[in-house]
Amino acid sequence: MYVDGNLVAGSTNDETLPGSAGGNPAQVYGGWWHLGWSNAGQGWPDSPTNSFFTGSLSDVTIYPKVVTLANITTLYAQTSETNFITAADLLTPNSFWSMQDTGTNLYTGSIGASNPTFLDESNNPGTNTGNGIGTFSLDPNGVLGSPATLFNGTSYIQTSTGPPTAFYSSPGPQTFSIAAWFKTTTSGSIIGFSNSQTDTGQSSWDRQLWIDPTGHLVFGLYPNGIYELKSPNTYNDGNWHYVVVTVEPVNATNATVQMYVDGNLVAGSTNDETLPGSAGGNPAQVYGGWWHLGWSNAGQGWPDSPTNSFFTGSLSDITIFSSVLSTANDSQLYAQTSQVNYLNAVRGTVASSNSFWPLTAVVNSNIPCNYIGLTISGSSSCIYPNYSGSCPSTPIAAGLFINEPIPTTLGSLVFTTGLVTNPPPTCLNLHVSVGFQIETQNGGFYATLNHLYGYVLL
Repeated sequence: MYVDGNLVAGSTNDETLPGSAGGNPAQVYGGWWHLGWSNAGQGWPDSPTNSFFTGSLSDVTIYPKVVTLANITTLYAQTSETNFITAADLLTPNSFWSMQDTGTNLYTGSIGASNPTFLDESNNPGTNTGNGIGTFSLDPNGVLGSPATLFNGTSYIQTSTGPPTAFYSSPGPQTFSIAAWFKTTTSGSIIGFSNSQTDTGQSSWDRQLWIDPTGHLVFGLYPNGIYELKSPNTYNDGNWHYVVVTVEPVNATNATVQMYVDGNLVAGSTNDETLPGSAGGNPAQVYGGWWHLGWSNAGQGWPDSPTNSFFTGSLSDITIFSSVLSTANDSQLYAQTSQVNYLNAVRGTVASSNSFWPLTAVVNSNIPCNYIGLTISGSSSCIYPNYSGSCPSTPIAAGLFINEPIPTTLGSLVFTTGLVTNPPPTCLNLHVSVGFQIETQNGGFYATLNHLYGYVLL
């Protein structure tokens, strides 16, 4: 027996074992290992007071051979988990439990192919998909009871819809509101609008919201001249904050521009803002373009520009409205306590969104589980995607919220997934925990299944 790298018990010669061992120092039987429990309480003279373990365990290892003093010294000398795993693997263990997870941690890596997509769940669902550029992961500590998307300071999302669609055609949106949840400890861009779909080649850019080097929120418009609206307080404190910016033209040179943070009006006048240049009734520059989430071109020519044009931190529930949110609207949106309630709020119970990216899941175009079926009391239907009858053999690439009626006598709810392709190696041994809730609607009970916001568990 070695403890902390030293031999503390047992002889270096042969130990005499009781009974007729027959060359077997341990009892001969097949069995299972138990971590944190043994049956030593039954019949052993130095038995523990509790057969279970109270405390912490880590890096429990079974080797199919005798490890030497030199091996043990090497293992004990390791100073990081990575180095310990490497050293243990060199001794080819039979079983090794690092015990660095709880078994229910959110998987924050990629699933399936690259080029993740972020679905538009607005009143026009699926019309303005966000295309992820770079590496993204999930932040399990999101808002509204759901995870968020973590941006690494080089990744961003470019929207698929630009000119000549109605809302984005030239002139771009002039009366609009932007809402977003964000969490960061540094400077960077939350959202921006430009006439190039990528992060290069812009000749026009404004309608951008960012955090300046000192932590203030800044919103910028360019009606033939730079206009900035800046918060008096700082918000790069590593906590979640909710920002809403509203823009409404008044006349040829004036507009009402306001900024709300965490439910309070913090910047902008309740009267008219005087805009620079010859606005001609357009508070924003006139061009057609694309939205960018986690990036803006504010680093080019704006006085309070961010230190990084990209965002480092977490973003969630970015919403574009083609209307001006009121103070009451802002308070109602900020007061939402669940993802489903916020979705309903931006789909009409508070205001109607033109584009809404929840950013609570990183969805890939070729994820192998392309449909989910629900069986209630023996009656089956395909509820993801919304489909009449049994699930189709050809998947429908769309993310939808589907309500299924529940009978008065509720039987078991059975969720099944359908594979339409062979899962990639990164999907093996992963399980999907599908989120659902029971709610009343139109005088009856419904099960609401939300596939996109389900958790992927180790």
